[in-house]
Amino acid sequence: MTVQWKNTSKTYGFVSQAFHWIVAILIIATFVIGQAWEDTSRGDPNFELLASLHKSFGILILFLFIFRIIWRCINPAPALPENTPFFLRLIAMIIHWGLYALMFMLPFSGIGASFNAGVAIDFFGLFIIESPIPRNIEVAKKLIDVHHILTKTLLAFFLLHVLASLKHHFWNRDDILTRMLDIRRPFHRFLR
Repeated sequence: MTVQWKNTSKTYGFVSQAFHWIVAILIIATFVIGQAWEDTSRGDPNFELLASLHKSFGILILFLFIFRIIWRCINPAPALPENTPFFLRLIAMIIHWGLYALMFMLPFSGIGASFNAGVAIDFFGLFIIESPIPRNIEVAKKLIDVHHILTKTLLAFFLLHVLASLKHHFWNRDDILTRMLDIRRPFHRFLR
């Protein structure tokens, strides 16, 4: 069986599916690690590890997001089913572009908070990104607040995206969900 690399008018190709699922897993991991980091006291030996992992995953999401946007520009997504009402098309567009905007803004608010706190970012132990700006704790605190608000917004959009996919699959019984999954026999019968 050959791999379908590019999107078609009916389904997503392997590259789009890979970007989608890898970024989704990284977002969940980054959130869980961020929550664990917040619940860890500064004196705990895991504090720095959790901070480093959270920031590293955030930067990785940003890089993957940039490549994903480039890929989407040269390889458009399949169209929604023709019978989709205008207001649902509009909601889908707002959720998708909202997710994209949040995947872009969240890492920058986190990077900005670290740099303004005078903290370098260790990217998975491979290299360190030193803060290029003078320390400003007040700005760092504001950016942390922005980061938390953006995180909650991303989680809301993420949940709406998942619920909409499930609604399409189980209520509308269309191919919205399955075209992002590379499900082949024998598993296909379980998704109908």
